[in-house]
Amino acid sequence: MRKLLTLTLAFFFCMCSLFAYTDSFSYLAQDYDYALLIDSIKENDEYDDFVSLYEKVFSSLSDTDKVRLEYHMIRYFTDRNENEKASEHLLIQEDYFSLLENDGSLSYRLAELDYYSSRYYVDKKISDGLKTNNLTKELYEDYPEENIVALTEAFRLLNAPMIAGGSKKKAYTLFYDIYTNLTEVSKTDLFSLLSGLGMSAYENKEYALSKAYFNASQTIYPADNAMMDYIENLEEKGY
Repeated sequence: MRKLLTLTLAFFFCMCSLFAYTDSFSYLAQDYDYALLIDSIKENDEYDDFVSLYEKVFSSLSDTDKVRLEYHMIRYFTDRNENEKASEHLLIQEDYFSLLENDGSLSYRLAELDYYSSRYYVDKKISDGLKTNNLTKELYEDYPEENIVALTEAFRLLNAPMIAGGSKKKAYTLFYDIYTNLTEVSKTDLFSLLSGLGMSAYENKEYALSKAYFNASQTIYPADNAMMDYIENLEEKGY
């Protein structure tokens, strides 16, 4: 636990390393209203309590960032089993994604990944899952130093079946590599990283370590549905 807390604190300082991950998309997290909105989504607040903030933030974003914000909204509604609302936001996301020019840039490709990921969350089509898997692998091959890309690849390794290149051990290795080589990270990505470490540690039967990571992640946000399944399993095991 002491080692975990030390490493967590290290995120808020510049660490010297031979390889450092970059966070090119932290500009959104620096916007007060956007950060407040993401907090409401991640803390599972009632939609009526933040809908006006959502509308305000949405109207101020670029088309690319609107696509990426809609991913968070779709995750919010699917996690709450409000599939009709999730489908409505998927249509909004699709409209704005269709406006984007496929210029091959990292920002476009991340928006594309968010769009197909959203489709998979809503419709659960295998074709969208495979598309998401392939887009993630290609992004990681081209941008391994980008924090958001590396995180997405680590979750792909964690969740994909072995036949599609999944590996619980490789997932933990990558999560930990990100963990020890970051120079900066947004609040949301730190939560994702700690929860990913908790999930992958659990899958590798490191239960005490898994619990410690989840404890750290829950100091940022209470939890999400995927985390709660792991936490309940840990409790059943006496952790």
